[in-house]
Amino acid sequence: MTMITAIIPLRLATEPLYDEIERLDRICRSIPSDEFRILIVDYGTHHSRVSELADFPTRYDNVQVARTGDPSDPFSIGAARDYGVQMAETPVVMFHDLDFLCETETDRDI
Repeated sequence: MTMITAIIPLRLATEPLYDEIERLDRICRSIPSDEFRILIVDYGTHHSRVSELADFPTRYDNVQVARTGDPSDPFSIGAARDYGVQMAETPVVMFHDLDFLCETETDRDI
């Protein structure tokens, strides 16, 4: 039974700035699917890049993408996290930023 939702708040830049999608893919692969749900909270990614996030739920059984915010608004990590907490379906949540890469065992230790 899944007990924790890992909330990953993000907004993809209009033009790729770095390896955002590769990092997100690595995070989704490393978080143990038998213990965690992953909720990617897309806070206002421009429509030109939204499709890059759309296939994550089809590639990973434990991943959902929730969209909120508007591309014209400033990115708010706090608002994205709050939205993620509201959308989570587990009794425990944790925040996992896109720049935090760890091994599967680290997540299991949590």
